[in-house]
Amino acid sequence: MTDAVISKAAFLQTQNVANIAWTFARLAIRNHSLLQALSTRLQSAPEGFDPQNISNSYWALATLLFHDAPLMIVLSCQAQR
Repeated sequence: MTDAVISKAAFLQTQNVANIAWTFARLAIRNHSLLQALSTRLQSAPEGFDPQNISNSYWALATLLFHDAPLMIVLSCQAQR
């Protein structure tokens, strides 16, 4: 399943990315390749974020211990809008 998500990550809406990250975190499935693909997608077009997506993404990444400083900057900027 992760391979399918990775291959389509570039085309996902930001809410879908946040939901996928949340689901994997809730299930405690840590897949670095998946998280990197989701991170890349979020950094490429962050404008679709609402507060719930930002919150879910932060929680999921923290829960999965995924550290990506550029993504945190993007999320922080979106949170301040």
